[in-house]
Amino acid sequence: MSLSTESETRLKNWASMDWTSNHVLDLHRFFKFIDQYANDHGYSVDEALLKDKIASITHTPTGDDNALEEIIRERISLMVEILDFLKVTGR
Repeated sequence: MSLSTESETRLKNWASMDWTSNHVLDLHRFFKFIDQYANDHGYSVDEALLKDKIASITHTPTGDDNALEEIIRERISLMVEILDFLKVTGR
């Protein structure tokens, strides 16, 4: 998956966080990535490629059904919903 430099930076800022933390700043980084992604790439995302990219950043083996991989899937699903909302509302 090829991302703009800005989107890649935002993704790494978010994905490099402590995944056991529920700190508000972690969620803020996630939303910043989505905002940058929408600005740079629009409202559609290849979920499988993004999952692999995040797994690579976090050194998470794919296909192992571990807890971190499940969190990655959940976050991508939320991202898709947010992008759909942004598209429909014209934001």
